[in-house]
Amino acid sequence: MPNNIAKTVAGLVVLLLILGGVYFLQRQKSKSLPQAMTSVSPSAALVQPGESVVYALTVENPGKEILAGYIVEASIMDLQELSTLVDAQGANYNSATGSLVWTPLDVPANGSIQKKITVRVKNDLPASSDLVMKLRFGNETSVAVARAQALTPTPSPSSAGGSPGETPGNVAGAYAPQSGPSGWLSFILALGITLSVSIYRFKRSII
Repeated sequence: MPNNIAKTVAGLVVLLLILGGVYFLQRQKSKSLPQAMTSVSPSAALVQPGESVVYALTVENPGKEILAGYIVEASIMDLQELSTLVDAQGANYNSATGSLVWTPLDVPANGSIQKKITVRVKNDLPASSDLVMKLRFGNETSVAVARAQALTPTPSPSSAGGSPGETPGNVAGAYAPQSGPSGWLSFILALGITLSVSIYRFKRSII
């Protein structure tokens, strides 16, 4: 009977040692696995209403082993206030988290994968908005949105009191004085006629 108990205890000890060794090896392996490096970069830093912005999400694997089944996920909640989603390269939208989720991908050793998000800035922007679209994927990037300004209308010639094509000097029946040789010739001719008439009347008065 004691021999059976000793064998049982010995068997349990061996089993515990085996399980402990397996756990230790798994933990060491998980520590040695490379960690993915994520980053995001936008196609522009400042955009106008109606323009598009492309966000490039990059996942890098600096290790010597492949990263299998990596899930790319990015929240676009802050983007939705000022823009609408145009394209996400097949990602699924999670309405509960406001995130885009792609199917698991393998990241090659010493390599990288990339996904892109394209959004278009809304024409009607909220008055209370800070006009900044932020996206975090490893790092955080910000894209400023310029609010559209109303154009000042150019006054037409008719608004100045005249008809289109009319010069300001001819507005409201006013005419610019003539100058040059033709003006002087008319003046001399009128003066000569006046003198001739005066001389004629003077002679008639003497006779």
